[in-house]
Amino acid sequence: MNWMFLYFLSQPWFVVLWYAFGVLGLLFVIYDMRTSNKTLKPAMKWAWPILVLFFSFIGLSLYFATARHPRGRKGAMADELGPLFEPSAIVARRRGSRATVLAVAGEGLGVMTAMVIARAAGMSVWQEFWFEYAVGFAFGWLIFGRKAVAGVVSRLLGQLVVSFRATFLSMLTLMAGIGLVTTYLTPMVGTLQPSPLTYGFWGYGMLGLLLGFALTYPMSWLLLKLGWLPGLDEPTAAGKPAISTTWPAKLRFLVPALAWGCAVLLVTARLSDLREQSPSRSEPAARIPETDGNPGRALVAGTKISLVRAISALRIADWSEASLAMDDAWRAAQTGVYSAPGTFYDALEQIEQARLAYQEGRSHKAEQCLDTAYLVLGDSGEGRPAPADLHRYMDAKVINPEGAIIGDVAGVSPSSVEIVLGGWRHAFGFIDFTSGRHVNVPIRALQLGPPDSVGTRFVAIPTARIPGYKRPAGQGIVAG
Repeated sequence: MNWMFLYFLSQPWFVVLWYAFGVLGLLFVIYDMRTSNKTLKPAMKWAWPILVLFFSFIGLSLYFATARHPRGRKGAMADELGPLFEPSAIVARRRGSRATVLAVAGEGLGVMTAMVIARAAGMSVWQEFWFEYAVGFAFGWLIFGRKAVAGVVSRLLGQLVVSFRATFLSMLTLMAGIGLVTTYLTPMVGTLQPSPLTYGFWGYGMLGLLLGFALTYPMSWLLLKLGWLPGLDEPTAAGKPAISTTWPAKLRFLVPALAWGCAVLLVTARLSDLREQSPSRSEPAARIPETDGNPGRALVAGTKISLVRAISALRIADWSEASLAMDDAWRAAQTGVYSAPGTFYDALEQIEQARLAYQEGRSHKAEQCLDTAYLVLGDSGEGRPAPADLHRYMDAKVINPEGAIIGDVAGVSPSSVEIVLGGWRHAFGFIDFTSGRHVNVPIRALQLGPPDSVGTRFVAIPTARIPGYKRPAGQGIVAG
């Protein structure tokens, strides 16, 4: 599917207006909670300003619909007594929304904080995913979740135990929504892992939280039915919340909650894998390694092909193709700058500037930087020999000369590397669901990228052209 319509999320006009309204909404909510809406739970008074900041007018609409009683505006008594006279279905919807707001605001704040740190540290996609999970879980559990149950559980240890189980389940769905955006949607149109200093980071980050909210709402409803959110209960028309009190009754809701959380996480992992393995439309990723090819020269030629693809896509406003091609060129140059720094160093610098410009919505500037990268890229990729310790490349991503991911390193020996082509490997960063085709490749046929422990490691290998491939029309000489 083409996700070109999402490009507006990296445009300055949209991001600035969205968060400007969010700041105004945040100030209004704080004022309203101090003057009119004084009966909110303490945890919700922390959560609503955060949610409105990120969700802008959507968050403010949720606040009016679920946090303020329609019949009472001037006094606390109307807000306190209103739910007693409402149908239980309306109360249930409001309770579910409030529970979701608490989860997304607390855990989402932690996730966004971790995302800034992870991008600055250069973590890989799955390293970032689990780092965000850990920090988001800590925020939701130790701060917001504990605060929510403080009114009904007095001891600190009890508060931590009660809030742990609800936070654990809600984090599954929240991270599934955020993961769908960061590992699948964003790379398809906004390049992989936008920098926190760009508009794209905040635009796509907001989209991840919105999708996480949608996926977490069913989980919140189940948690309320389980009675695992005691600090957020409201009375129904019958006078008390409907919750499960026996284990047979609890299992009716606990099993679906676990199933829902695991299912959405698996979908996230699968879509991330499909996005990595799917080639761009103009250059299908070859699956046949050439063990006799020159890896350095092939990497130079492949990087130039990806640069041309990206430039051509930018010129016709094909944002999805431009994003994929820029990421391909970046992976190829990232590999080459380690093994042949004299050839790739200046080109990589220009490619990274192009990606930043693109994430800021400046496509013309991105095109100029890619143009320069093509011109400064040398003709030969001969560089340093393979290091003695090849075990650092276990599980590294294998790319073809154009930078498209085609497999993973499954084993190493002093003279060769075992590569798995295709298959569903390393979902969530460590689980292998299926195996692809195993190929043993001599060391001389590989171009090795940086062996760092933080970030993704790449290994490039020449690959055979797919028969019948023709360069698309208009991708000739790049203008100087």
